[in-house]
Amino acid sequence: MAQSVRFDSEDCSLSNSGLTAELYLRVNTSSRFYSLFLLVTVSVASFAQAEPKATEHINFVREQIRQGLNFAGGAKAAVTEYFYKHQKMPVDNYEAGLTDSFNIGNDVVISVSVSDGEISVTFGGAAAAELSGRVIALTPFAKDGRIHWECAASYIDDRYLPAPCRRSKAQPE
Repeated sequence: MAQSVRFDSEDCSLSNSGLTAELYLRVNTSSRFYSLFLLVTVSVASFAQAEPKATEHINFVREQIRQGLNFAGGAKAAVTEYFYKHQKMPVDNYEAGLTDSFNIGNDVVISVSVSDGEISVTFGGAAAAELSGRVIALTPFAKDGRIHWECAASYIDDRYLPAPCRRSKAQPE
């Protein structure tokens, strides 16, 4: 014999008269579906919020790299000028006409040093964890009477680096 079950909307309790068990199961299944729907909706909303935060962090790290390369710009000019004047690369910051390597930088870039013309930008201090202790190296080479620069970065994910510094950059044909 099928037992009747009634849902009492006033106190949200079940009683033994009114709705049949079949109808109760339909309501119960419907609420399960609703719970699943809510779970999926909340998951999608959480993912949608996480994606912009990841993009913001990538842009934050890229901005710090831009700061480092801006500091390297002054060193590039000094190395280039020294090369045109002496036809050789400067041995260090002093020979390039720059201040001590630890006096060039800010809270993100802890040093910009020159060694045989190569410029090393070292990140630290308030730099993002992906950059702290890492180095971007700019290596000069003379071609057709001009100085050109090659960029390399060890242990920094390519997604943060400008195109000329990426390991996966396409080689010209």
